Amino acid sequence: MKEIPKFRGLLVILLAAVLVPFAAFSAKGTSYAVEQPDRITGIHRAYIYGYPDGTVKPLGILTREEAAAIFNRLLEGCDKWAVEQKERKFSDISPDRWSYREISELAGVGILQGYPDGSFQPEKPITRAEFAKIASKISSKFEVNAPSFPDTPNHWCADPIRTAVGRGWIRSFGDGTFRPEEHILRCEGMMLINDALDRRVNGQGLTHQVIRWGDNPVNEWYYEIVQEASNSHKYERVDKPKSTERWVE
Repeated sequence: MKEIPKFRGLLVILLAAVLVPFAAFSAKGTSYAVEQPDRITGIHRAYIYGYPDGTVKPLGILTREEAAAIFNRLLEGCDKWAVEQKERKFSDISPDRWSYREISELAGVGILQGYPDGSFQPEKPITRAEFAKIASKISSKFEVNAPSFPDTPNHWCADPIRTAVGRGWIRSFGDGTFRPEEHILRCEGMMLINDALDRRVNGQGLTHQVIRWGDNPVNEWYYEIVQEASNSHKYERVDKPKSTERWVE
């Protein structure tokens, strides 16, 4: 089912800062006094739109086409995204499908791939390995040394997984494994993306005028994660790592 904006007016807000390099939607100032850190302001654009019935399905499984739509939205507005795109067609994606443009654009520049039989399988749940491969291609952010994982040494996506982990786009599990073939919940995907892009808000930072979803109750651990991902907003915060936002519009 296609994700659509609940209130389209919130989704036409243009980015105030360029994504550089594909890793943050913020404009950063310079700090001159340790005791009084600068405040930064910026705009975060929603990359989750929700469904026609007013739900956002945080506990639903993220599909391949939903992941394509999310990453395409994150790249929109970025200067580096203005590249020549070759038309890429898949046997199971018709031009009238809601995700056709997003899939075609990402596939056209080599970020997405289909299967050997020419299909894309848009409704198939995306695996952690597939998510990592997409993420490894959209960011040239500084890469830290990522460890190898005991369950990925001979995996087809071993190198992209290490790259994505090193750039902070996805994490391993507490036991040190990566579990490349496991699926990702929608709220988990939002959590990973928010963390990679330094997007975080708490209940005190939210404005009153936000899109609220019937299946995203305030007492759930993912409530603020979903709100951050699904509301376009102007924010300010103290200029320090991992500081939370205060939405001002």
